[in-house]
Amino acid sequence: MRRLEQTAAAKMLGVTELHWLGFQDGAVEADLNLRREISAVIRIVKPDRVLTQSAERNYSRIYASHPDHLATGEATICAIYPDARNEFAFPELLSERGLAPHAVPETWVMAGPNPKHFVDTTDVLDKRLRLCSVITVSILTRLVCLRECVVGAR
Repeated sequence: MRRLEQTAAAKMLGVTELHWLGFQDGAVEADLNLRREISAVIRIVKPDRVLTQSAERNYSRIYASHPDHLATGEATICAIYPDARNEFAFPELLSERGLAPHAVPETWVMAGPNPKHFVDTTDVLDKRLRLCSVITVSILTRLVCLRECVVGAR
């Protein structure tokens, strides 16, 4: 269900490529398996910038601190450095999948406990609201939490 929703939402935003890692919802852990798969995507995409969830729990806005998001944030930071850039980290990515190391030049971390930078997204609010037509209650709950984070940060 979520894949269909996220694919439809991505299409509305003009996203043409999605990478599904296949980890079970609600059971994501920042382990070597997750780090390897995120490193693989980094090596495939070769991004100039990665935007990731903070790995730090935000007690003032607890809904921004879902355990899956925290684990993904931690694993992503580890994948950015040192894993994806290091030929000795997960050597099977090169030997079995042909994925050469890639160093990500810029990393942005969101939803941390002490935000210092804010982006006004008012000009795309209509597009964000149209996304609601393709998502279910689980995603709507996330948008409400996101709204609370954005409004609370002002």
